[in-house]
Amino acid sequence: MRFWVRVAHAHESFEQLSQRVFGNVVLIIALLSLPALLLSLWRASFLGWHLFMGIQLLACVVLWGVVLLRERLSMQTRLVLLALIFFLFVTPSTLQLGPAAESRGFLMFLAFLVGLFATRRAVLWLSGMILLWVLVLALLAVNRGLPLQIVDFQAYSAQPAVWVVMAMVIGLFSGTIGYVGWALMQHLKQQTQALQLNEARLRGLFDLSPIGIALTDIRSGRFLEVNEQLLCDTGYSQEEFLQLDYWQVTPRDYETQEREQLRQLMGSGRFGPYEKELLRRDGSRFTVRVKGLLLTDAQGQRQIWSMVEDITEEKRLARMQREFVATVSHELRTPLTSITGALGLVSGGVLGELPDKARDMLEIARQNSQQLALLVNDLLDMEKLLAGQMVFNLQPQALLPLVELAVRNNQGYAEQHGVKLKLSSQVDAWVRVDALRLEQVLNNLLSNAAKFSPSGAEVEISIALCEGWARVSVQDHGLGIAPEFHPRVFDKFTQADCSDTRSKGGTGLGLAITRQLLERMGGRIDFHSRVGEGSTFYFELPLSD
Repeated sequence: MRFWVRVAHAHESFEQLSQRVFGNVVLIIALLSLPALLLSLWRASFLGWHLFMGIQLLACVVLWGVVLLRERLSMQTRLVLLALIFFLFVTPSTLQLGPAAESRGFLMFLAFLVGLFATRRAVLWLSGMILLWVLVLALLAVNRGLPLQIVDFQAYSAQPAVWVVMAMVIGLFSGTIGYVGWALMQHLKQQTQALQLNEARLRGLFDLSPIGIALTDIRSGRFLEVNEQLLCDTGYSQEEFLQLDYWQVTPRDYETQEREQLRQLMGSGRFGPYEKELLRRDGSRFTVRVKGLLLTDAQGQRQIWSMVEDITEEKRLARMQREFVATVSHELRTPLTSITGALGLVSGGVLGELPDKARDMLEIARQNSQQLALLVNDLLDMEKLLAGQMVFNLQPQALLPLVELAVRNNQGYAEQHGVKLKLSSQVDAWVRVDALRLEQVLNNLLSNAAKFSPSGAEVEISIALCEGWARVSVQDHGLGIAPEFHPRVFDKFTQADCSDTRSKGGTGLGLAITRQLLERMGGRIDFHSRVGEGSTFYFELPLSD
């Protein structure tokens, strides 16, 4: 056990500081109590032994117990024991000297320690105890006199021991208070240096960030701080930008969207990310992605930190990619249709009987051309969905007939894989959907379930109703999906087996398209899967009135 505890590290918390300084203060008091005890024995040599000297000896023993048990006793417990020790020390001297005793200094010093290391309520309790203590002693002195009162005060003052005790008391109080003040200032200095270092780091990140950052007053909409990147993006100087309010850089077209983001900010303390446009100094617009958080400054004013990322180039590249994919897909669709048709005719014997090897090769070519045609169609569907160009004819439809039709249409494909599709429930419900698009959703899910099921297995399809939603589930008994792949299941161009030699075909777009189609019809899709047990994909659609 260490008696004197030094600073453990530069980032000492205030709680650690309080524990360390209080323990050291108690040690200082205990060390100074030893010569005080010797002085008491010296005084006893010419004053005689008195009861109060035994009380002070007991207080000294308790004080050293507090020092030795510093790691086992809480600071609150040690403060209570220290208060008891102080009262034991000062009561005999007060009974001797009355108002002239040094007890005032002791008790004021005790109040200082309690206020520093305890709570405001503890200070109030101590103040009440001190007043009660003074009242009791005052009543005793007025009515009966002080039991230990010194008759010859002049002779008492002439004793060197009295002045030595006085010097020790003053030295104890001043030294301890000086140590506490020094420790607090050292801690404050370290914390200030740490804050300055953190502020310099954050200022560097703020100034050098490749993303625009702004601090805005939530009441006035005025910009309080802005970094260099946002100034570069908008074309303003810092002086000009800080004179603007929020709506001078945000088009009024986004007022509804901004109100929604403000509600989100006030509810959760954060907003975004979302996309909008900002106005440059020359009046032109550029697209940004914005997110931020709410904070409160030292004066209680609410402010918003916003991250403003210019995504103009990102949008341009995405548009070029979509246009390229759409152009290539359109150019490929017509020749692919002709090739697939021609291969089908030749394989069917239109040009006469073919050798077995030639027929096998033609069949492989026909299957590959069909796979390529499927990829082209999926690409076109995805681009239409992302561009918002796909038309949906939403009408109230009975769900069960649509599911039954999809099961019948996919039964042949399932049989090619040795799998049987089984509709296990006959629950019906009305939903508002586009029948053709819902058929496309079901085809994707059923074909996936059949493709990834072992031969001889059964794929179960069920319909259930739950709290205003109709749920359609497709359960297979395949290998399941690895947990690390779960977050990417609905991403574009992804399959659980992404190797060059994967055994299952597919474009990797089916589930991505499925999710987009369902979301456009007001639905949602999810799944659960366990490796070795299979997967269940399910989608939900709101019930139609």
